[in-house]
Amino acid sequence: MNNTIWDDYLENQKFSKLNENIETDVLIIGGGIVGILIANLLKDYNIKYCLVEKDVIGKGTTSKTTAFLTIQHETLYQELNYDKRRSYLYINNKALHRYKQLSKIYDFDYEEVDSCLYSKDQKLIKKEYDILKDIYLDVYINKNIPFDNDAIGISFKNQAIINPIKLISAVSKNLNIFEHTEITKIKKNYAVTNDGKIIKFKYLVTATHYPVNNKFNFLFMKLTQKKSYVCVIKNKFVKGTYCSLDKDNGLYYRMYKDYLIIGGNDIDTGCKCKSNFEELVCKKLNIVKEDIIYSWHAQDTITLDKIPYIGYSDIFHRNHIIVTGFNLWGFTWAMASSEIVLKIIKDKQEFKLTRLNRVCINKNLFKNIYTSIKNLFTFRRPRCTHLGCALIYNKEGKVIIGPAIKNKEI
Repeated sequence: MNNTIWDDYLENQKFSKLNENIETDVLIIGGGIVGILIANLLKDYNIKYCLVEKDVIGKGTTSKTTAFLTIQHETLYQELNYDKRRSYLYINNKALHRYKQLSKIYDFDYEEVDSCLYSKDQKLIKKEYDILKDIYLDVYINKNIPFDNDAIGISFKNQAIINPIKLISAVSKNLNIFEHTEITKIKKNYAVTNDGKIIKFKYLVTATHYPVNNKFNFLFMKLTQKKSYVCVIKNKFVKGTYCSLDKDNGLYYRMYKDYLIIGGNDIDTGCKCKSNFEELVCKKLNIVKEDIIYSWHAQDTITLDKIPYIGYSDIFHRNHIIVTGFNLWGFTWAMASSEIVLKIIKDKQEFKLTRLNRVCINKNLFKNIYTSIKNLFTFRRPRCTHLGCALIYNKEGKVIIGPAIKNKEI
């Protein structure tokens, strides 16, 4: 199975395909939640834009999310210095408030809940708590962890859960969108669709999960892909959201109406899972496989330092803005990125924390460099249509997810 609980809410709004050459101030590529929220904010500020999606709005990564809205992103606060810590908290907290404002305009099943990060490692949890209590008032230690009696957690008050597709469907109705419009060539001030239509722009915003224009900024060395698994059951109730920090057999979960949505088994894409996810869930929650109603997997883009890349693409393209690398916290950062992109376009000012050219030297960088070089010089066919690395395609030669944007003839 790879059907999600959100698929039932996908609406075929039938946005038209672009069938003529056009000009716009801002071209947004990507019709997921990121592109939609950026377009909506530009509309609010009367900035001329258009959004193009190669398939259907909301059908990609957005439809596979668990849709946690939280500023609690693993134990990142203890990994950041004081200034970065406060900047990270500020921009994400502002994003949560904007979701709350939107919930007064649109119906997307917005519900405020407490969000809990938990682990069997009590020292890790208490270290994070000691840092957080000085910068965020609504945080407390939680010893009542469902399905994990020996774990301890940190809970944030007034976080939220939503229906992501109801949100994207409601917001997109009044936006300038073209579906089934794939961009196959990008130049400094124009883009070309797969059937030759030209879109001239002043600014380009790439919001395609993995950026399609990434050769000059070396993002292929600064990003990795992580796969996670999700399933849905009934007859189990949990109040709030819970996310485990434990690598072995850790789960995260939330409610949606009468359904419990459960995620876990997060691994680097291409690596083999240590355990069967559905079997893990059945054992942990004392259920049988037949109790699982939906089951799917998702893929997230991970940065070197766990902070997204939102900013100018590179020194040669100061009018190209890239938005990527949300590190399993896509919905909070989707809203935050819309504010950052708006500031870049209006004030010509990047948000220092998320710049693409920031220096980050750690073990993840060297791991990515090694993998890139190894794949580039592995003599195996077919080669990737992105940079020519060795790659295993599916049997049709079709791109499943970026960085490649062209299919391969098999």
